[in-house]
Amino acid sequence: MHHKSSESGKANRYERFLELYSVNQKRVFVYILSLVPNRQDAEDLLQQTMMEMWKLFDRFESGTDFVSWGRAIARFQVLKFREKQQKEKGVLFLNNEAFEVILRESSRLPDDSNDRLAALGGCLGKLRDRDKYMLSLRYEEGLTYHQIAEKLGRSMTMVYKMMTAIHTTLLHCIHQTLSLWDAQ
Repeated sequence: MHHKSSESGKANRYERFLELYSVNQKRVFVYILSLVPNRQDAEDLLQQTMMEMWKLFDRFESGTDFVSWGRAIARFQVLKFREKQQKEKGVLFLNNEAFEVILRESSRLPDDSNDRLAALGGCLGKLRDRDKYMLSLRYEEGLTYHQIAEKLGRSMTMVYKMMTAIHTTLLHCIHQTLSLWDAQ
């Protein structure tokens, strides 16, 4: 008899999870999609996130923010995905320290915001390779604008204009992403 009641408890728990998840799935997906440029990758990551959320559902405190909890799990899945992509495919991603410096320089926003950092991750992924390369020279190799100009055979003015344009693009993208999340 005891076995049967624990089965129904499991079923109730699963129903509660599915109810919360189905209402909030779109908000978690939009978050992932903003971090990962490729829609197919984002859909795969949503599946992984959902499985992880279900595994950890016992730890979810009823009455707390399900979407924030889901986004935190999604962020972790995205970070793992980025590391794997970098190892397997040599995809150019900036390291997390460089991330934070760019965030401060391009947005003049408080540097302790996880959401802004996450938004920046997605925005960086959407940049052209040339722009990512410029950012890696500046923030990972620590080159000055003058050194970048020399390395690329460009004028200082041109490098400055290019970096300003990249920062403006990132800032615009971060604001768009955050307002999209807020609207969900």
